[in-house]
Amino acid sequence: AGTVLFTNTTISGNTANSVGGALNNNTGGTIDLSSATIAFNRSNNVGGGVNNSATLNSRNTIIAGNVQGSQSVPSDVRG
Repeated sequence: AGTVLFTNTTISGNTANSVGGALNNNTGGTIDLSSATIAFNRSNNVGGGVNNSATLNSRNTIIAGNVQGSQSVPSDVRG
């Protein structure tokens, strides 16, 4: 576990076979998003943009347009 900081960052156009199309935080770590954009990512299971079961902090951040599953169900953040 640790902390990952994304500042002035865009994460877009990614696909995950399981969870968290852009980010998957399930190890007890911390994700800090500052002035970031997470958009247009896909997960084949859940959490199209972010799958989170730990700590997620965001400031001035856009998380939008992410989808999950074969039918493109809107799913920006799970957890």
